[in-house]
Amino acid sequence: MIRLYRAFSLLGYCIIPFWFLWRFLSKKTSFERFFPPEKINSNNIVWIHALSVGELFSAQNLILNLKKNLPEIHLHLTVSTKTAWDQVLLKFKDSVDSIGFFPIDLPGLAELWLSRIHPKLIILVEGDIWPNFIHTVFKFKIPVILANGRISPKSLSKYMLLKPMVKECLNKIDYILAGSYADIKRYTALGASKEKLLYIGNLKYSADMPKDIRSVRELYRKQLNLDDKARLLLAGSTHPGEEEILISACKNLIESGENIFLLIAPRDIKRSQQIKRIAEKYGFRAILRSQTGDCSLFFDTVYIIDTLGELADLYAVSDIAFIGGSLVERGGHNPIEPARWSIPVLTGPSVFNFQEIVEDMEQKGGLIKVQSDSLKQILASLIKDDKKMRHAGSMAGKTAGVYVNICENYINIIRKVAE
Repeated sequence: MIRLYRAFSLLGYCIIPFWFLWRFLSKKTSFERFFPPEKINSNNIVWIHALSVGELFSAQNLILNLKKNLPEIHLHLTVSTKTAWDQVLLKFKDSVDSIGFFPIDLPGLAELWLSRIHPKLIILVEGDIWPNFIHTVFKFKIPVILANGRISPKSLSKYMLLKPMVKECLNKIDYILAGSYADIKRYTALGASKEKLLYIGNLKYSADMPKDIRSVRELYRKQLNLDDKARLLLAGSTHPGEEEILISACKNLIESGENIFLLIAPRDIKRSQQIKRIAEKYGFRAILRSQTGDCSLFFDTVYIIDTLGELADLYAVSDIAFIGGSLVERGGHNPIEPARWSIPVLTGPSVFNFQEIVEDMEQKGGLIKVQSDSLKQILASLIKDDKKMRHAGSMAGKTAGVYVNICENYINIIRKVAE
């Protein structure tokens, strides 16, 4: 069936340029995906590919630690979207040896890329599996690892319609390191060989534990002019419908005399002006981080994080974290990022993207599930009871610490395959 896909994809040379022009004009990708990179002069190249920002940050800890643990390799990092490219330049460029764009999946382009790069190993992050590329890499006898392999229930139903082709692609991959046991079941349903499937932990949970939480926290709080008694709630990766719930709850708490400040980091920073208007509707003064940088926070202030790549570190200044995408039906986001700073984690009921870790953290007392109408009450109970807040934060930190060795597990397999 891959042959049929390759035949049909030849038509892409007629159709894709128009689609690609639209993507380029909307600043979502680059024409460099049609033109191979300059030749890399190394015999020890490991090529790691992350489709977009989500995949890039899922593999962030792996990317940043590969060279530290395998200094002999030449690490080549590619992405497919312009937003991911901007993050590569901002956060990853100094941790790898070379960077570039991934080719469009048209016949012949993969050959051009491989003729310039000559990797000894290719690592694909999460689910960016393209039949032409996989077929070509297999033909060149280059081993492939699918890292943090993930298939959502919705994607599974679509892939089942193309099961023969998907099965062929999956079984040309050397290792499928699944993101969860549920993902292993889905790959098995698609025909992946059980010998190729492993679960050694989810890379999203592998963030390094901070070495000096107190000094980092004090630095950030000094920048924001916050005293020790101020309680700061950071709502990370929020979605439409959640900000108003959070702003309303904090407004009520402040009017009740509670000492709470609110930082909001929306999942889509383009919505920052919309969130600013919501905050102003409730009588708050809204400040955008991109326009002010460091500033003092006051009770009438909502601080909106409209910059990329800072959320994980900004949790350091917080006393309580709220995980967005959970009061609306989006499945939530990674609770390990705030938990590693040993602060209590709040989340709504929609957590299917991180079901296992949420259940683990909730069971240990580091995470509390809230509803829209119970958010204010639960926030108040934490703010008023310092002992309760410290205990929840401690349990969140201990839960996060369990996942520290995940990155090391991945590196051990990469070392084995790359030898």
